[in-house]
Formats: sequence, structure tokens, C-alpha cells
Amino acid sequence: MLYSTIDLAGDSVRAKLSALGATPRPGPTIEATLRIAHRRGAAALVPLLAARWWADPTSQVLPSPVPGQVTVSLITRPPQPAVLTGALPAIARGILGEDRP
Repeated sequence: MLYSTIDLAGDSVRAKLSALGATPRPGPTIEATLRIAHRRGAAALVPLLAARWWADPTSQVLPSPVPGQVTVSLITRPPQPAVLTGALPAIARGILGEDRP
């Protein structure tokens, strides 16, 4: 199994996958991880956004056995732009593919 993260959770992901009985190997980049896994017919654990972005028509996207959390933050100067602040939930859903509080 290959894995790749977009944050500093790589060591934690590796440990959790190992505890589940996998033999995880880090991928060089998210895209490369998915391409290598697809070519080898192996599983890859990557962020959902990346799985959707680089999914092959034959790919099967399943929930992670190692749940995590990614935060989307809006950083602006005062005053907050109402149009962006109001759109943040939809932007987060678009990026993360799910509802976030």
C-alpha cells in the first residue's frame, strides 16, 4: 500500500496503517503515488481531493481506514469580504467534498 499526505500526518498515517496490518510505503508525491498504485494495481491512501482530481475511470474511491481532518481557512485583511466569508462553506465542500462546520 502506498500513501501520501498533504500535511505532517505521514508518520501517524504510516503507524495506523501498519497497526491495521498493511505494509505502507510513502509515495514521492500525491500524483506519483496514485499513478504508481494504479500501474501496480495497488491501493493508495491519499486525500479525497487528490483522489477525485487524479482519479482514473477505473479507480474506486473508498473511505479511508485512517480518518483524518483537513481544515480550510480563509485569511483576509479587515474588513472581512462578505462575498468570500459567505461562500466559505461552499468552497470548503468543493475542496474537501463534504460538509464542515
